[in-house]
Amino acid sequence: MAVNIKEFRMPGNNSLPFYPVYDNSRNVVWVGDSAINSGRIFEFDLHTTKFTEHKIDGINIVSALALDSGNKIWYTDPLSKLLGNYNPNDNSNQIYKIPSQGILSGITIDNSDNVWLIDASSDKVLKFNPIVKNFTSINLENGSQPLGITIDKSSGLIWIAEGVGKIASIDPNNYKINEYVPTEKNVTLTTPTGIISDSISGNIFVSEHDGRAISVFDPFLKTFKKITLDLDKLDLPLGMVFDNYHNLWIAQHTFDKIAVMDPRTGQFREFDIPTKNTWVQWLTIDSQGNIVMAEFMHSSLGIISTSVNPALTQDNSQTNNLPVGIPRLGFSYADMVAPSIAGLLIVVAFFYSKSITDLKKSVRQVKKNMG
Repeated sequence: MAVNIKEFRMPGNNSLPFYPVYDNSRNVVWVGDSAINSGRIFEFDLHTTKFTEHKIDGINIVSALALDSGNKIWYTDPLSKLLGNYNPNDNSNQIYKIPSQGILSGITIDNSDNVWLIDASSDKVLKFNPIVKNFTSINLENGSQPLGITIDKSSGLIWIAEGVGKIASIDPNNYKINEYVPTEKNVTLTTPTGIISDSISGNIFVSEHDGRAISVFDPFLKTFKKITLDLDKLDLPLGMVFDNYHNLWIAQHTFDKIAVMDPRTGQFREFDIPTKNTWVQWLTIDSQGNIVMAEFMHSSLGIISTSVNPALTQDNSQTNNLPVGIPRLGFSYADMVAPSIAGLLIVVAFFYSKSITDLKKSVRQVKKNMG
């Protein structure tokens, strides 16, 4: 596989782009600015490669992003504890106060356009109904520390990555919760953070931020399979997305490389990011199969295009052979873990931390303050 990576700087070069979302209806990428007091969302036109700034009044930062069925943007401002709904067609914006003072760390939208959020410090999941405009609070097990959230579009189940070392599913109809923890020998979930669902097989993929691994959960067999990545101490797997060939692309946070894995064989390779210290944490994919990454510390978006040959064969990039037996997977959209902290100092500390372990410390501090 040959790749080409192009980087596009954002206006002003002072932004902190965090989580990109592809908008197929407009062929643009939306990304929030998580710089303090920025209060804006950027629109990146994939045809012209130009950025457009959308300033949003009353907002401090924009972290988590998701599109509903009408292609409106839902976002969180974790500092102000706000959920927003922005319509790019007329630049209208609605803001709702989130009934939580904890650490908001994720967003997803279900098949009925309900918006789901997670609170890592209060061990809660929040569901917002946009029709009646109210929140429903769902309690997880005490100490679970939910860090990531996604939806399985086929089953409708909401899936949660719990920092304590578990994953959980929630039935949106009755809020029934099922938790799963590995029982296989030598398989543990070390700070599960990113989580996505494969729309074809239904398997759940979990990035282990401190475990330098990806774990695959089969909801039918209730089994886990662990795939070890680069063991470099800077490799902190986060966001994931499947490309059009069903290869899994993985952001590695403080590691200046992007990993791509063939789920059929478990083989992975790494490609150097042209600019150093970019801190890529989240990815998306456009309609042409290009991978889009948010270069957090470089005020840029990176576009990764690949050759037509989908095979992960040898070239100049690093390779590593892993156990076979991982099934070929279908395309899946990577929902995010959008870290945010209650209190400016803790927020800044987390955004610039090199380990989700620091988030756990922040969770404990917030719980202490709330108590």
